[in-house]
Amino acid sequence: MPSEGKSALAAVYKCLLPLGFGPTTREPRFPESRSPDVGARAQTLTPGSLRLCLARALSLSRQVIGRERPIRAAEAGLPAGVGRSAGMRRLEAGGRRRGPDAERERSRSAVREHNGLRKKEKLQEMTKALSSDPVDIDTLRRAAVCRGGLLTDEMRRRVWPKLLSINVYNLPPKPGKVIRENHKDYNQVLMDVRRSLRRFPKGMREEQRQVLQEQLIDTILYILKTHPELHYYQGYHDIAVTLLLVVGERMGIAMLDKLSAHHLRDFMDPTMDSTKHILNYLMPILKRESPRLHDFMCRAEVGTVFALSWLITWYGHVLTNFQHILRLYDFFLASHPLMAVYFAAVIVLHREQDVLHCDCDMASVHHLLSQIPQDLPYEILISQADRLFQHHPPYDLAKQATLQYRKRCVIQRLLPFIQYKGSTVRRGGIIAILRNCCFESTCHEWLLSDEVGLLPFLLLPLAGPEEFSEEEMEELPLDLQYLPEEKEREEDPDIRKMLIEAIMLLTATKEGRQVVREKGTYLILREFHKWEKEADVRLACEKLIQVLIGDEPQTGMENLMEVTIPVDVEARLQNLDEEEQRLLKEEQMQKL
Repeated sequence: MPSEGKSALAAVYKCLLPLGFGPTTREPRFPESRSPDVGARAQTLTPGSLRLCLARALSLSRQVIGRERPIRAAEAGLPAGVGRSAGMRRLEAGGRRRGPDAERERSRSAVREHNGLRKKEKLQEMTKALSSDPVDIDTLRRAAVCRGGLLTDEMRRRVWPKLLSINVYNLPPKPGKVIRENHKDYNQVLMDVRRSLRRFPKGMREEQRQVLQEQLIDTILYILKTHPELHYYQGYHDIAVTLLLVVGERMGIAMLDKLSAHHLRDFMDPTMDSTKHILNYLMPILKRESPRLHDFMCRAEVGTVFALSWLITWYGHVLTNFQHILRLYDFFLASHPLMAVYFAAVIVLHREQDVLHCDCDMASVHHLLSQIPQDLPYEILISQADRLFQHHPPYDLAKQATLQYRKRCVIQRLLPFIQYKGSTVRRGGIIAILRNCCFESTCHEWLLSDEVGLLPFLLLPLAGPEEFSEEEMEELPLDLQYLPEEKEREEDPDIRKMLIEAIMLLTATKEGRQVVREKGTYLILREFHKWEKEADVRLACEKLIQVLIGDEPQTGMENLMEVTIPVDVEARLQNLDEEEQRLLKEEQMQKL
């Protein structure tokens, strides 16, 4: 070994002697010799052994004399520049990182410390809410929704029943094996449970898993037998197994019973109609938040079936991380039954760029959306879903959701019946339904769009065989141009009036008035007014024409259905309407 190495090793050994190491006490273990002679030991050392020896010395020095500050090379008697590798410098600094790495480590440490304190405070807050009399449900709901949820399974076992108002002292008994006898759904439930192996924690003993699977079968069959009006659906077991794993069999039965009567009730109908209706809430949310994404999905005709398994299993079937599933259950149990739809909306919005860069066809978009990424920012999405619920509550979306069925609506299936000659009653009923749909002003833009094209269907029964100039003809929709000479108008005056009223409702919004004017509605009404003999229908036509040829309302009053009318003005208008009705009756009596 060079003389510098021997000198360095001698310095190391010299620094160890004051710490209690040497020939008379415990010695450092060198590779081939325990002799205190430094030179003899130095012949068998390698640079790696030297660094290991120094690391041991520095570590033991803190243990022996309680020094928090590490021994520096100069204090150990090492010559300058000896062993100054990157690893050596870290050892001399006590293993501490410096520079950006050290700053990041300190930041992470501070965050961990803060999160630990926040978690402790939250647990104390929830414990206090559970101990209060009565139980502070509002605090528990807020805790379940906000970041982190209920934090632990122990807390979930205490809070989940409270969120569903379950009496923990009056739980249903454990179902016996008799529950399986002659049950119509037994075979299907058995197959679904047997296929649900991945829903059980990894590493669970097979004997324990088999016991839980038997309990899962009994739990589901107990609910179905207790409530014969409920119908089992594939995916129901995904919710049941989550409850079973967290709260146990008896509490799981009680919770599943309450959920089946409320949150999951629409999924357990004999048909899929109610489930499809719930899915119909998704597209209106997307349209309000991102019209571009909404229009892209409509062009792709992807529908909402991709989210079906999300909703009916509360995402238990599509997520692989059990902790993520539990976090969502905290959120859903503390929220409105439709919150799972809002969470589906934020997932789609979160993946907006992926969707827009996808091929605009049903197969591609459906495949993309049906695969949920496992690394979603769940806390952020939960917060966004809660915000969407506040901004677009279910009652605000209900009418739009009702209009949507089979490619977003049932309206298109009704439109051909406006010209149905086989029954005046059926024709009038269909037109009455369409008129009532027009009361929802938020749907006017959609009803007048090319996707539905309601206006030409409403105008066609009012149009006659009259000829128009070439310029006027260009203003009309294609279906109203160059009508044959034998074209007849709607024969029933009540139906004609309903058609005019429906168009009048469509002019309630600024966008609606613009479309109605641009489609040449005035031309059709002008000729219709000349032809119409019924006084009340003529009056309705005149009111509509006044709206079309009149000036636009002042700013802030564009939506006529949302304008607040003063009480005195409303009274005068009612008097005018009554006077008009009186004059109409007198005119009709004179004709008789």
